[in-house]
Amino acid sequence: MNRILAVLSALLLQAVALAIPQYDYVRLPASMIDAQFVKETGFIRDHGHSEKYAFGYLVKEKTAQLRSNEITVLNAWDWASNEYDPNTLELIPAQETPVDMFEAFHTYDTLTAEVNELAKKYPNLVKLESVGKTVQGREMWLLRVTSNKVADPNKPKLLYASSMHGDEVTGKEMLIYLLRDLLSQYGTDARLTALVDNA
Repeated sequence: MNRILAVLSALLLQAVALAIPQYDYVRLPASMIDAQFVKETGFIRDHGHSEKYAFGYLVKEKTAQLRSNEITVLNAWDWASNEYDPNTLELIPAQETPVDMFEAFHTYDTLTAEVNELAKKYPNLVKLESVGKTVQGREMWLLRVTSNKVADPNKPKLLYASSMHGDEVTGKEMLIYLLRDLLSQYGTDARLTALVDNA
């Protein structure tokens, strides 16, 4: 009985594997892509592109049917792991990444010092307050960021929350990076300035 179940399981897995389409990662002319092309081929466009080319996933049998000198099949893993020129497909040499690109994660004390410093440095944009204390008696900080230049009570309000769970530490680091960018670029970067003015 176990042997029959094992054979049936193997056949079922093989049938499922055959039913799942296999994809090629391809580069093709951007001019080929329109709603009809996507509908007929199931093309899934990736974020990589240039003015001339689009990148994405194409079912292998469609790749074979469309095979032309305009479609280039690429190694998806290699393409994701390296940087290539989208037009020539030449490898772009990796830049040396500084070892200390990011600083160490904030402790409660360094986080408290940083949010207080941001509030002091940008008093017209930041209001710092505590929304309560943790069970260890630590303040739970809330920073309100707005320029109040748009006096519309209906303007959108966004809440970015982090550190809901103690072992999820990257969220607060990303929020600190976001706060630094929003505040330091305010008045010089039009897009970030508009975000602060309209929230």
